[in-house]
Amino acid sequence: MQNKITQKEIRNFLFSKADIKYQKFSAALTPNAKNILGIKVPVIKQYAKELARHNISYKTDKIKNPYFEEIMIEGFLIAYTKTPFETFVKEIKNFIPKINNWAHCDLFCSALKRIKKDEDYFFDFIQPYLKSKKEFYQRFAFVILLGYFVKKEHLNFIFETLDNFKHEGYYAKMAAAWLLSVCFVKFPKETLVYAKRSKLDTWTFKKGIEKTKQSFRVSKDFKEKLNNFL
Repeated sequence: MQNKITQKEIRNFLFSKADIKYQKFSAALTPNAKNILGIKVPVIKQYAKELARHNISYKTDKIKNPYFEEIMIEGFLIAYTKTPFETFVKEIKNFIPKINNWAHCDLFCSALKRIKKDEDYFFDFIQPYLKSKKEFYQRFAFVILLGYFVKKEHLNFIFETLDNFKHEGYYAKMAAAWLLSVCFVKFPKETLVYAKRSKLDTWTFKKGIEKTKQSFRVSKDFKEKLNNFL
């Protein structure tokens, strides 16, 4: 059984770490996020890890207008707390609808290292989200895909998924572009072949090329080859 912590205790911690200058920076970086206090991510991560060591659960379901950082803590606790597999899956499902900005999405996904232990299950798990019409459902699925499944055995599936990508949401499109760039970094030859026949929309495709060219893991010669696609 998970232990509980009160909203007051959580907020006392958050208020003690809030920084108005960082709040302005964070708000500018995540324009569609709400109720940002301004706390650096490493501070929140460390706090969540400490709570997780004590098997503490914190949910924002019944909180009206929760702070940006409260939702972030909830996501990190799902990732860090040792719960039964069924509970882990259920909590991920319950958290996904709360995601409405790239920061909550990407930080949550990157913390879900436990996925590596059950890759087959989670590869199937993300399939409905890849086809969702909801922008951040798709972004969640794409970020999980690029974070855990850019492997030789999944390349054909990934390229097919990119070819079938149709969403018009900016954050979904940027996630698809990010996925393409990760494929270029990890499998340059195979992805170059795909790029020559790609059906991905022009805007997203070019963003993917641009992100690849920004990577320090891609050679100068390869980046010059990518200029042919711009």
